[in-house]
Amino acid sequence: MNKCNAYEKCEILAPSAKTRKRRGASCSVAANTVVFDPVEGCEYEAHGREYLGKRVMVVGASHYCKEHYSKENGCSSRCSHYWKRYVWIVGTMEPLYFGCGCKRFTESIFKCYRGRLKVQTETGEKCSNGWMGTFSRFYNSFFCDGNPSVATRNRLLDYLVCTEYMQGAESSSPYEHNDEMMGGRRNYEEFVKQVERLKPDVVIVWGARVWKTLCKWTATAYKDMPFDKKTMTLGIHKAEVIRIPHPASRHDKCRFDREEFQEVLKSAQVKLLSVKE
Repeated sequence: MNKCNAYEKCEILAPSAKTRKRRGASCSVAANTVVFDPVEGCEYEAHGREYLGKRVMVVGASHYCKEHYSKENGCSSRCSHYWKRYVWIVGTMEPLYFGCGCKRFTESIFKCYRGRLKVQTETGEKCSNGWMGTFSRFYNSFFCDGNPSVATRNRLLDYLVCTEYMQGAESSSPYEHNDEMMGGRRNYEEFVKQVERLKPDVVIVWGARVWKTLCKWTATAYKDMPFDKKTMTLGIHKAEVIRIPHPASRHDKCRFDREEFQEVLKSAQVKLLSVKE
């Protein structure tokens, strides 16, 4: 969804030859299973349907991370986010490093978002990070009668699942993919695993890239419209998948509109909330 600097720093030690030899076999498969963990709200499984009428998953396209990012390899060994795992990619002679803590990238962002807004509420300070405003614009749109308080908006997050589709960071824009890129098989397979485990009734995807990719993998015909909804079978799980413009988009032809978003939510039988509840 976006970037956050709420990461711990640590010293990176280069693996020894003995470690490389030992880990080469054990990590060759693991290299292709490092993923961003979804953020599952504490009330999602038990009360998500009661609160929103449906279990809802929100899917961003990708995370951005500029620190020692490589377009060829994605994350690089010089990245200081958390600690590292050394892996040897099958079929290549080059090692690739992953920040194991980056599995919690999405979790870190939401902790940053919740905590920062709480501070701003207490101090009256205005939000200086554009991505936080994008988050708030989107989550406010679940409410039919005005913008909720920070506490009420945070309560909504307790009933949702939020995740990223692409399993690797982009450096700064949708045009700077890592090698897997949006349409890669692993991205889809890992996403399907998440969907099968979490069993959402409704999946909301931000922007056209994820939408078109899912339509491709599920052989779903579509028209290129800013807001759309299709029933898709993702692995063994069937869900209503909703396309919306990215909430930061202000282009006339692809602008995020609160009323249109609420109409498509209602068409998927997602309950609109009240700020008074």
